[in-house]
Amino acid sequence: MYDAREKQLRDQRWMIKSSLKQGLEQGLEQGLEQGLEQGRKEGVDLGKLLGQIKSLQKLLGFNQSSDEELMAKEPAELAALASKLENQILTHLQR
Repeated sequence: MYDAREKQLRDQRWMIKSSLKQGLEQGLEQGLEQGLEQGRKEGVDLGKLLGQIKSLQKLLGFNQSSDEELMAKEPAELAALASKLENQILTHLQR
């Protein structure tokens, strides 16, 4: 009787550990997939913004910033720089 009860307890512990392990593995896999997807989207968005800034700098006759120089800035700074360059282009066009 004692052995059967002990076996039942071991089986329950094993099932719990197995379920926890499986849940953890699934959670990590989903988290990695979501992180990669978000990272790709942010990378594409950043690339577009860098290209826009460099194009605007070229149109204005400015020296183009290096990728390293631009990537050292925060996204908000890059957006502000792009906006500033766009306004300079619009000002030139209105003359």
